[in-house]
Amino acid sequence: MSLKTLTLNKKIIKKILLSLPGFYLVASFLTKKDNPRVFVYHRFWNTSDKSPYKMGGKIFEWQLSQIIKSHKIITLGDYLQLRINEEEIPKNLAIITIDDGYYDFYETAYPILKKMKLCATLFPTVNFVNRKIWLWPDSISYILKQSDNKKFIFVFEDKKFNCDLINTDSAFNAWKELSDYCIKIDDNKKAMQSSPYNKCPGGTVP
Repeated sequence: MSLKTLTLNKKIIKKILLSLPGFYLVASFLTKKDNPRVFVYHRFWNTSDKSPYKMGGKIFEWQLSQIIKSHKIITLGDYLQLRINEEEIPKNLAIITIDDGYYDFYETAYPILKKMKLCATLFPTVNFVNRKIWLWPDSISYILKQSDNKKFIFVFEDKKFNCDLINTDSAFNAWKELSDYCIKIDDNKKAMQSSPYNKCPGGTVP
């Protein structure tokens, strides 16, 4: 089964499940435990940097407004302290987490959290923040953007990917296909194969 077929099947299954009557009630009942609900976020965009794999500020703010209707948002540290002190865990707790520490969190998400007087737990990748490493999704994105060729075959771990960069949508699809493959392989191989310092097809690297 190809990655494209697998991704399509997941979308179809998700659409079917979400359309079932009472699905949300069943899902809520099955996940009803003392543990808080954890909402994981990653990348954000503002009006000048719209991207299909980033969340817009307005959507983020709307989601937060819905969460606080039924949950109290606390930090991961607050929750761990409750566990350490063996205190009773209140019901309907929620934790907001942000991964990696991209600048777009500070630029887009942080002002919204501050305005709404809500907290979040940030998990920065220290070496990335200190500009000592590249994160592999960014490496792939950089390699594709730097290419002078609009169509080429990208060899990744002896697997060939047909990359079409003719427009924004096709370029995103090329990035997604590579990313979907990378997420399943060993981190060391992933870092080595997607390094921006490797040969870039028709482009340059820093």
